[in-house]
Amino acid sequence: MAAKNYNIEEVKELWKQEPDDKRIFRAATEDIDEYPPEVQTIIKEEAERRREAQLEEKGLPIQWLNFYVNVRIPLGIVVSVIGLIVFALSANDPIAVIVTLILTAFDICLSIFLFIGLRRRRLWGWRLNWVVLVLEVLLRPLDEADDLTMYVVFLVAAALFWLLPNTIYFKKRRYLFT
Repeated sequence: MAAKNYNIEEVKELWKQEPDDKRIFRAATEDIDEYPPEVQTIIKEEAERRREAQLEEKGLPIQWLNFYVNVRIPLGIVVSVIGLIVFALSANDPIAVIVTLILTAFDICLSIFLFIGLRRRRLWGWRLNWVVLVLEVLLRPLDEADDLTMYVVFLVAAALFWLLPNTIYFKKRRYLFT
């Protein structure tokens, strides 16, 4: 849709009349650079309006998604940084500090990418979330478990009480991500 031949009000009206939601979502993400800045704003607003309409239509709440993205992920980053500092100050083994630094840096980078992807409602963020959820379930019990039996117990508990509910929740909300 060429915006050159229309004024802004006409462009708004044309995009509101566009029947294909997927075209709007694609224009708001993949094709956004093809439009002038004023039209980009209109397309993004229309895409957001349609996402909200889809939510209302399906009746699925997104409070957990908002908490997950806006509180849990940033708080996880802060906790990782604080944990790293505390560990580095109290550890006696420099190799353990270096390994922990590398793993924590990877965790923080992954969390930042996840935050950006989920916040912008991108499909790659939704997909990355699956990787992060599985890694959390596999790796978090390592901190708590003293032996293999305890690890398996923590792993099963994490899978049942963290992975399963999040799997159900995020699969139902796949349509929010483009």
